[in-house]
Amino acid sequence: MIRFHQVLTAAAVLLVGGVALSSSTDVVALQDFDSTSGDLWGYPQGQSQAAMFHHTPTSAHLVGTVGGTPACRGLTIAWNNIVTNIKPPNPNKPPNPNEPFLALLTQMASHSCRADVGFDANNNILSIAPTP
Repeated sequence: MIRFHQVLTAAAVLLVGGVALSSSTDVVALQDFDSTSGDLWGYPQGQSQAAMFHHTPTSAHLVGTVGGTPACRGLTIAWNNIVTNIKPPNPNKPPNPNEPFLALLTQMASHSCRADVGFDANNNILSIAPTP
């Protein structure tokens, strides 16, 4: 079953500085994530070679589909709770809305969870959501 965000991501065309850049979406089995650099390694569905994607401050975190292993189900539930219950940042701490997602991506990669990853021609992540 194709989810609405997959269709939007797959059909998206970004206009950046007057240049049209198309995007792609793939289901990726996550393998490693460096929260400092934003580099996310994983195996796109049907591929035997790992690919590197880059998480950026503008990467959109979408509600995921709960399923997969018990660890991945729990991480997806936590992810969805953050997506749907975003709280205002602490006024005493500079906001970093990506911080909880970076921690979850690290855990998701350590459990080889899967995610729908929307990315541009440079493999920058436009959107990401856990999937079974």
